[in-house]
Amino acid sequence: MACCSAAPSPLFDNNEEGYKRVPDAPEDITAAWCQWALQKRRIISLKTTVSNVHVKRLQNEETGVKDGGGMIGMMLRIKLTYSKGEGPTSMVAKLSRGGCWNMSFKLRIFAKLNPGALESSLYRTETLFFQQVIPVLERKGYQNPKVYYAAIHDAKEPGFASYVVMNPPCKVKSITIMEDMDGWKIYSVSNWTSHERIMEILRNLAILHAAFWNEKEESVKSLFKYPGKAEQDNRGGAHSWFAKKWADSSFSSVAKCQKKVAKYIADWSDDEFYLVPKENPKPNWIMVEPLEDGSLPVLKDATVVEMLNVLAQRYPAFNKNVVHPYLDLPTQTLIHGDCHIGNHMYGQGENEGKIVAFDFQMAGPGRVASELVYLYATGIFHQNLSKDLELESVYHDELVKQGVSDYSLEEFQRDAALTFVLGLIGFMLFITSMTPQKVKEIFRNLVAGDKSEDMIKFFKTGLLTNVLLRVTSMYLEDKENFLRNQNVYGPNNNNQT
Repeated sequence: MACCSAAPSPLFDNNEEGYKRVPDAPEDITAAWCQWALQKRRIISLKTTVSNVHVKRLQNEETGVKDGGGMIGMMLRIKLTYSKGEGPTSMVAKLSRGGCWNMSFKLRIFAKLNPGALESSLYRTETLFFQQVIPVLERKGYQNPKVYYAAIHDAKEPGFASYVVMNPPCKVKSITIMEDMDGWKIYSVSNWTSHERIMEILRNLAILHAAFWNEKEESVKSLFKYPGKAEQDNRGGAHSWFAKKWADSSFSSVAKCQKKVAKYIADWSDDEFYLVPKENPKPNWIMVEPLEDGSLPVLKDATVVEMLNVLAQRYPAFNKNVVHPYLDLPTQTLIHGDCHIGNHMYGQGENEGKIVAFDFQMAGPGRVASELVYLYATGIFHQNLSKDLELESVYHDELVKQGVSDYSLEEFQRDAALTFVLGLIGFMLFITSMTPQKVKEIFRNLVAGDKSEDMIKFFKTGLLTNVLLRVTSMYLEDKENFLRNQNVYGPNNNNQT
């Protein structure tokens, strides 16, 4: 991007002290604007003068993926020079600009019925998180980049009819400026990571969860009107009558379950989204023949098909006896909501083994099992249950260390296993409600412009198979008790009635 001089920019509407709180574009992040923003938050003194800035969009050098592969917002690096005084010489900014998502009429109805997913809600959530939550977490050792400036330009929401029919652009915009973690590694969401990195993320997550456990800091938690995204994805029926009714009606009988499973296998068994790439680690029980490129069509694996057929037989009763009571449980704490590897940075050299978290647009109340399953499904490819249970134990140990004493490891692991099943059921419900072509169109349109193909790359990494493989391993742990009585799987998770 262009190098900007210190000359003041023209002033716009919704100004604050003569400066626009949220710039419209990277070109509007001038030296004068940076000086004003940093002085306003007391990062630099009033006598300090910023003489020049250079703004460049962040891009992963290895993959070419921009902005960490995230759905919303543009990540920028801002280099500053000073003619008087001193301050940060390099910063990273996340600029989230109002726009118009390319969604169908039906999807706009669904979005308006789930307002926490609206673009405007995401901007408000992240700004609140930086302004109200980060100060609490920093005192507890939570690892995140230092925040220099966070602001939002708010606007009135369109009504239901206007939003659905007219599809107006979002007029809410936000910006967050943070310390530049130069030398720290960023991985896109299309990269699987190691157990060691996931452990570090889980330890950091436990600090966030413990800080707001069981209504602690209620004045802060009450700011978030909607559940975190991970909670909505994995326990949507707890918060939406529509989601609960849709799932219940679709899986209310063995015949309906069998029909869903049959459609799931017929529509997706040959699709590229359900191929596990050759380079991915995989469970040792997979026996399906690889294709010419070495990838595995997992929906053709005999064990996966067997598990799905057993699930179809047992899920209706399990839904009534186990899932419904679980959905009636309250949320436990404040969750990150979008905790995937692309929303973290990883230390190199002397910082090896350390991580920092960012991107809190989808934070909100939730249960911690929802957060774990979301991170797992998007971060580390399933190999075996023992490795997964080790990760869960690492997280729980840190949760206890942070002061949570009323949630046992057994309860957590049972909730996690149940949430994996709910994740599979929910996704199966979604992708069997339309053709594969339509599903891909929706995935592609989840992000704007040049990020759309990055999203498709993400789904070609075996993402959609990950939870499916985990649930199949759960089935193999104890076939007889899988989804029977109060069991989710295996002897370590039995709670027989």
